[in-house]
Amino acid sequence: MAKQVTHAVEFRDPIQMSLGPDKYLFVVACGDGSIYEFQKMEDSKLWNLRSRGSTDESPRSWTARRAPLPGDVEDTLDEMIGKDYWNQ
Repeated sequence: MAKQVTHAVEFRDPIQMSLGPDKYLFVVACGDGSIYEFQKMEDSKLWNLRSRGSTDESPRSWTARRAPLPGDVEDTLDEMIGKDYWNQ
C-alpha cells in the first residue's frame, strides 16, 4: 500500500538561538503514521532531510536514514517546495 501524505507544513523553528539566520522546518505526515522532517536555514534555498520516524515512536529515536523517500512524499515536496530545492 502506498503512503498517502495527509499533512505538510512549513514553520520557523521555535527552539533556536535568536542570533544568526532563522531555521525553518518542513514536516510531512503520512496516513500510515510516518513523519519526515526537513530543515533549512533562512539564508539557504535547499531543504535537507533532518529526520524520519513514526507517530508510534519517540522523536528522540527518529533518524536521518538514507532510504529512498516514498513517491507520495517526493511528489508533495516537488509540488510545495520545488524539485530543485530539497535534498534527501
